[in-house]
Amino acid sequence: MESTADIVHAAQWGALRAWADGLTAADRRRASVLEGWTVDDLLSHLARTLDSIAALRPVASGELARAAHRAGDGAELGADDTLLTVAGYLGGFAARKQETADNTRKAAASSRADRAGELDAGYAAAQRTLTALGGGDPLVRVRGGIMQLSDFLETRIIELVVHADDLRRSLPERPAPPVLPAAVDRAESTLRAAFLETAGVLGGDTEVARMPAEEFIAVAAGRTPPPDRLPAAVRSEFPLF
Repeated sequence: MESTADIVHAAQWGALRAWADGLTAADRRRASVLEGWTVDDLLSHLARTLDSIAALRPVASGELARAAHRAGDGAELGADDTLLTVAGYLGGFAARKQETADNTRKAAASSRADRAGELDAGYAAAQRTLTALGGGDPLVRVRGGIMQLSDFLETRIIELVVHADDLRRSLPERPAPPVLPAAVDRAESTLRAAFLETAGVLGGDTEVARMPAEEFIAVAAGRTPPPDRLPAAVRSEFPLF
């Protein structure tokens, strides 16, 4: 079945982008709920998530064949040859947390005078790359390895949903950023699949299954601690990133 992750991502981006136009300079200067980040830093980080789409490049079949050959010969493959699942990709976030924060603040400082322009240019570049990749669901190079394009775009939807909530909590007196039901559904289902992959048998806990979508996403993303009603062994599997 053809993935619609690109459509959901575009719709959620459009909703969040329109909301950002209503922010004042004072709003942007406010400290966000992410330690050390302002609201403006967080907005600039959203542009970085678009940059990650713009940077995607297809993996040639010859590259895969050479990697398979090296693996067959017992050679140790480099990180760039690792086929990543969503869970594997998200799992690399923690190791890059400080680097991400530093790069975000640096980029935000250099583009602060034209935040709207940065966001729009990032989206345009991302769309050009998706158009160049064509239809279907090709393998693409991402940071740390190789992924299916659809899987990578699911991680971008997760970023938009989670950071929209970060913005909501950072500016509680303003109308909340719109989060589309389709984006919440995609983020929840993707994160639940990733949790099952990482937690194994613990991923089937009935209390986890009963968690509402917004609560599960917040816990999986490390925005709120796992509730005490979950068994301790299950709580230890969170967050996913």
